[in-house]
Amino acid sequence: MKFRLLVLALGLVSLTGCSTVPMSYQEWREEQDRRRSAVTTGIPFKSKRQLLAEGTELQQIAAETRFP
Repeated sequence: MKFRLLVLALGLVSLTGCSTVPMSYQEWREEQDRRRSAVTTGIPFKSKRQLLAEGTELQQIAAETRFP
């Protein structure tokens, strides 16, 4: 019974995951190249998602911050 539920859950996850691809192969390839070049230069690598999340956080902080 537990095995059947597990298989069903995995099936549902795989079906919903197939329709939402986070990036194309070309985008993935470019990100891997950026990651490699950042590592060789010693710069901490951040993905586009991380940068967008940080940008959103900074916008929220800027909206909440008021100077007298």
